[in-house]
Amino acid sequence: MSTDLIALGIKDKRLSNGQTMAIREAELGDVSVIIDYLASAQADNGDPLFCAGSDARSLEQARMGLENAVRDDGALMLLGLVEDKIIAFALIRALPGDLTNHNSTISLAVSKSYWNKGIGGAMMRGMIMFARLHPDIKTIHLGVRADNAGLITLYQIYGFHQVGVHKNYYGEDGSYCDRILMDLQVN
Repeated sequence: MSTDLIALGIKDKRLSNGQTMAIREAELGDVSVIIDYLASAQADNGDPLFCAGSDARSLEQARMGLENAVRDDGALMLLGLVEDKIIAFALIRALPGDLTNHNSTISLAVSKSYWNKGIGGAMMRGMIMFARLHPDIKTIHLGVRADNAGLITLYQIYGFHQVGVHKNYYGEDGSYCDRILMDLQVN
């Protein structure tokens, strides 16, 4: 699928360090690089994205999921690039099925060295506009680590509200963290 990014208000972003982040829609040929990027983003913030995993089956599932999202008219997958290197990833996707297709999920990742530079906001604006213009999407759902105050604040700035908590959702080395569930009504 090819989306008119300009109509969504998505444009390249000039960064405070003088670099320019190009934003473009992901293509099938990007999938392997996206998987590598998301694995490194997970290592940066400890928040497993939908395709994180290291065993062969997890990686194959990730590949298939990303390829399906690229082909899906009910999805938009964006890449933020600096000097042709992925520094940001965003995906919004309408849920399948007649009873749930008015709902969508969103995933967002920004490389740690680019945090607090407005990149998450630039990607988020595009995702929200896609949802608002989509004929079926009414609600965007997401989950975020309870200890990620910066990302929670970003979501709140864009109108997301907490709707629930998954207690002890994330666990590593005997330590646990809740997952905050947030929604945004778009239509």
